[in-house]
Amino acid sequence: GGDEVNGIDWNANPRIRQFMQARGFADVRALQAYFIGRMRAVLAQHQKVMIGWDEVLAPGLPKDVVIEAWRSAKMAVAAANAGHRTISAGGAYLDRLTSAATLYAADPEDPAGYGIGETDWEQLQQTPLAGILHDEFRIDRGVTLDAAARARILGGEAAMWTEQVTAEMID
Repeated sequence: GGDEVNGIDWNANPRIRQFMQARGFADVRALQAYFIGRMRAVLAQHQKVMIGWDEVLAPGLPKDVVIEAWRSAKMAVAAANAGHRTISAGGAYLDRLTSAATLYAADPEDPAGYGIGETDWEQLQQTPLAGILHDEFRIDRGVTLDAAARARILGGEAAMWTEQVTAEMID
């Protein structure tokens, strides 16, 4: 878990704002990091390994947390470079109906393997999506993986989110 947390409800709740202030949390990202840390501790007590979407990646996150990078290959690289085992989860969304060439081009070890390219990024900036798409979604050809970070990439994932699937395309 840990993905797509916007914190609107947390900021609207006086008790939660008081909780954040009492602990010196600057923003909802700090509150989320605190919550993720508590959940990780519970899982560790039961000999379980936490896997979180790339939004949980934050300074101080214990290295035993596996990061599932979905927004772009850049996030997989960031997680692996930060010392986390990483699953590259964004390149093969089966419900997007992309071409086989696109699916097969998504290499979990390639920092440019998936994400929003420059041309598409510029076009999206002219739409209502501009307000919700952050830099984490962009392809960055400048990031690299050294051998140690490359070894932390566990592989890729092919996902199908059923809210996007119709009866005509399920097979």
